Amino acid sequence: MIVELSIFVATLTVPAVIGFGLGTIRPGNKRVTNGLIAAAPVAVGSFAFAGWIALTQDMSCKVEPCQNTAPLWAIVMFVLGVVTFITGLGVGMIADAFARNRAEKAAE
Repeated sequence: MIVELSIFVATLTVPAVIGFGLGTIRPGNKRVTNGLIAAAPVAVGSFAFAGWIALTQDMSCKVEPCQNTAPLWAIVMFVLGVVTFITGLGVGMIADAFARNRAEKAAE
C-alpha cells in the first residue's frame, strides 16, 4: 500500500514542482510546453516498463485458454503511462499558471 501511495504522491508533486519552477524561471515559454516538460518524468517509468514487457516477454498465446498475462500487463502499463502523463500535464500547467500569477502580483 505504501508503494501505491508514494506513486500517487509522486504523480502529483513532481509535475507541480517542475511546472512551478519552469513558470518562475522561464515565464516566456508557453504553458503547454512547461506542462509537457513537467509531465514527462512521471510518465517515462510506466512507458519504459510497458516497453520492457513488450520486448522481453513472450506476447503470443499458443494454447487456448491463454495463460499468458504479458500482453495484459503491457497494455495496463501503457494505459497507466497515458493517465499519468495527462495528470502530470494538468498539474504542471496549473503550477505554471500559479507561478505566473504569483510573479505578476509580485511585480505590481
